[in-house]
Amino acid sequence: MRFFVLLLLSAAPLCAAMRVAVTGTTGLLGRQVVERLSKKNIKVNALLRHPIDNSVTPSIDKDAKSTQVALYLSQLPGVTMVAGDATDLASCKQLVDNCDAIIAAHG
Repeated sequence: MRFFVLLLLSAAPLCAAMRVAVTGTTGLLGRQVVERLSKKNIKVNALLRHPIDNSVTPSIDKDAKSTQVALYLSQLPGVTMVAGDATDLASCKQLVDNCDAIIAAHG
């Protein structure tokens, strides 16, 4: 999976019109993937289990809580947060709608 992520990120100028679905969004790997895709102007559908909490300080530091990470990522350009769970078929269908690739970064 890391090879695919690196390949996708290195080919970003060729795939700026892409939309990528990401699971494991608030994990250590997932948050980096979402941020890097956003920086490369690649649109992201990011799966999020919990609602966005606007009362926390946004952060993607290693010790940041998932609520802080979710708020930070939700503010990045091109990132759409999709509420749901990776074990729920309806959530997964919504997540991958109009996506060209999927990155499973969940544990």
